[in-house]
Amino acid sequence: MAMFDRGKPIEATFSPDGRWVAYASAPPSGSLTSPERGVYVQPFPATGAKYQAPKRLLDYQPAWSRDGKELLYVAADTSLFVAVPVLRTQPEIAFGSPVPMQKVPILSVLAGGLRGYDILPDGRFVTLVPESANPRATDALSSELRVVEHWFEELKRLTPTK
Repeated sequence: MAMFDRGKPIEATFSPDGRWVAYASAPPSGSLTSPERGVYVQPFPATGAKYQAPKRLLDYQPAWSRDGKELLYVAADTSLFVAVPVLRTQPEIAFGSPVPMQKVPILSVLAGGLRGYDILPDGRFVTLVPESANPRATDALSSELRVVEHWFEELKRLTPTK
C-alpha cells in the first residue's frame, strides 16, 4: 500500500482480479466525523494513487462483489449495507452512486474491527448474529456450525452407486 497522509488503514480486502485494494481508514483522532474516515481504494501494486468511495458518514468493512463490479460496505449512519457500482477501472477507478442494500442486523457485531459478513457467489449476504444480541431472533438458530471437508468424497462413501 502507499503511504497514508493521515488515518490508519484497516479491514483491507483485494478485488477479485487482485488489481485493487479496498480498505477503511480510521483517523488517529478516532473522530467519527473526521474527513479522513471512509472507504478508500488503491491500485495494487501501489502507485501512490488513492480514491475515496462515495462517503456517507461512518463507512467501514468494505467487501468486493464476486465479479468486482461493486464495492460494498457498511454505512453506519443509515444502518445499511451499501453497494457502490464500479464504473471503470482504467485509467483510474470510478464509482457510481451508493445504492442502499439491506439493513445491517446488529451494528455492534460489525463494528468490532473484523468483517462480520460476506457476500455469497449468488449475491446474497451472510451475516454473523451473536446469540446474546437478540434472543428472539436467534431462538431458531443452532449454536453450532459444522464444516464438512471433502464433502463429495463423504457423499460418495455414504451413498455408493452400482
